[in-house]
Amino acid sequence: MSHNKDLHHIIPPWEELGLFDSGGDSCLWWGSRGAGTKLHQDSHGFNVVCQIYGKKEWTLAPPGSHGIKPTRCPYEPSTVWGRNINISDLEDALTIELVPGDMLIVPPGWWHSVISLTEAISVNIWSPCPPPSSHDSDATETEVATRILTKLCSEARLFPVPIVEEECELGSIEKLSQLIKRDKKISDESKVEKIEKDHRFFHALTHPSVIKEFLKAYKEL
Repeated sequence: MSHNKDLHHIIPPWEELGLFDSGGDSCLWWGSRGAGTKLHQDSHGFNVVCQIYGKKEWTLAPPGSHGIKPTRCPYEPSTVWGRNINISDLEDALTIELVPGDMLIVPPGWWHSVISLTEAISVNIWSPCPPPSSHDSDATETEVATRILTKLCSEARLFPVPIVEEECELGSIEKLSQLIKRDKKISDESKVEKIEKDHRFFHALTHPSVIKEFLKAYKEL
């Protein structure tokens, strides 16, 4: 899309900005007036958006914004939803109107919601955070853990598991678990009793710190 001759004068090739589409990182967004995306944050990298046609209103808030309660319900890969009806009511919220030719960079972890003020077309690209930032590596482990738990709940069939795309591929638990870096310094200490490999998930899910956070999240609902 970035190489289309008709759009080249509006959107330069991503490479000219030092950004690279590895396949599926760039998307075209076309919506009617009133269409939009509810409050969320992207798990990985940062987002660069170029407005091609029409107007869109973006409302953003920093990662540590008070009052935003996160949820993965419904589950969508790499998306954390915010349980707030109107983000613009927050003291640290920032509202920006994009018109053709404008470019917006959404920093890593920033909350945002979008609405089309007119029929609108935009194009974006998600790009990984450059070193020395650890944002993406931390986010990868968080996403892997979320996928594992989602898969466990989905396969158990004990209660409904809301997933945005029914055909969402979560991956095998065995391969996913290999992406989580274990703290070998602690696990290798002679004074620490070892947990059998087959029992690690149960140990993690029933750890007192996890149960404490589980109860806290459940009581907020």
